[in-house]
Amino acid sequence: MSYEILKNLYGSPSAPRRWHIELHNTLCSMGFTQSTCDPCLYGKDCLNVLVYTDDFLCTFPPTPTGRELYDELVKMLTTKYALGDDGYTDATEYIGMKIEFSDDRKQCRITQPLKTAQLLESAGMTSCRPSFTPGVPKVLLSSLDCPADDDVEQRAFMKDKPYRVRVGQLLWLARTSRPDISYQVNALARVSHNPGKAHWDASTKLIKYISHTADMGVTYIRDENLTAVPGQWKPCLWSDATWASDYGDAYDNYRSTTGWVATLGRSPVSWKSCRQEVVAQSSTESEWYAAADAAKEALFLRHLFSDLKIPLHGSMELKCDNQSTIKQSLNAVNQHNSRHIGQRAHFLRQQCHTGNLSLKYVSTHEQLGDLFTKCLPEPAHNYLRKKLGVLRPLELLPPLPKVPILAG
Repeated sequence: MSYEILKNLYGSPSAPRRWHIELHNTLCSMGFTQSTCDPCLYGKDCLNVLVYTDDFLCTFPPTPTGRELYDELVKMLTTKYALGDDGYTDATEYIGMKIEFSDDRKQCRITQPLKTAQLLESAGMTSCRPSFTPGVPKVLLSSLDCPADDDVEQRAFMKDKPYRVRVGQLLWLARTSRPDISYQVNALARVSHNPGKAHWDASTKLIKYISHTADMGVTYIRDENLTAVPGQWKPCLWSDATWASDYGDAYDNYRSTTGWVATLGRSPVSWKSCRQEVVAQSSTESEWYAAADAAKEALFLRHLFSDLKIPLHGSMELKCDNQSTIKQSLNAVNQHNSRHIGQRAHFLRQQCHTGNLSLKYVSTHEQLGDLFTKCLPEPAHNYLRKKLGVLRPLELLPPLPKVPILAG
């Protein structure tokens, strides 16, 4: 059965749900199976299809079987919908992301030049003085900087400032191609309900940094050593926390910041920077909460790789820079001081005992998660950014210096 749209569905509250059901039923009738962990991902044998509204991204091996499955999918969709097909060419754009491959196909870069240009243009900063870090080290953005009800001057200053629009544009960049700005964007987003001049100035500094690094993006490198050994091609997670930061009012004071990133080789797969929901009573506890949050992502990635038919043998490494957290995850030592932590501790410990996760120690100066918990000085920020794989065009991943520049 084919459908003819009589009226425009855009803007209708039920339109996304109706289209999802329609497309889901169509793909399932073709023999595709929906992923158990990502409802936008469908698979059939060696063909995987990622759907975002009406944009499709397909992956398949360059074999006769893979091409046959792809041709079958295009043919069946064409008979039902008006479909634009680019054939066997590489994907160059997808939902605002620009995808570039190197000539030897060992590198893939994801950038967002259009979104970046729109941000700079709307801020009137297409040509501005550069900023070399997203924020000012050791300077916290908090609700203490929000204008009070009787602060007429600040409220008049912020009255016509499109702060929420700016934060929305920054969030889109931070979540897709710029993990190096995640912490600062998260800090700015937390005060969107009542921003002040300090927050506006901080967002301006961040945009200056983006203008200075506008051509940067996440770079994925094919590691021949990993792909040659079956079962060694699996993600690694890094977790970190900043404990008991003196932020703002009674609502958000003394709540630590969680930061974690999942990498594949030397490239980021997923990342997060957020305020912890509860008050941690020690640095060990804050690191524990961050590691437990990263453990949930590790379990999600294991399920995702299973749906993609990529086997993950053995445990996934979770790198932490707190020895006490590692010891607590392996054995219930010092029970008196940790018995109040509850289910998060049990989940992290269970993942370690079942072999899904293996906690490893990493020094603070090598901890990638540090980039997601605080604003670092320029040398440390640049070192971790390069180590994370956020690079400029045609910039290879060089060997890292043996002695990194320490964070201040």
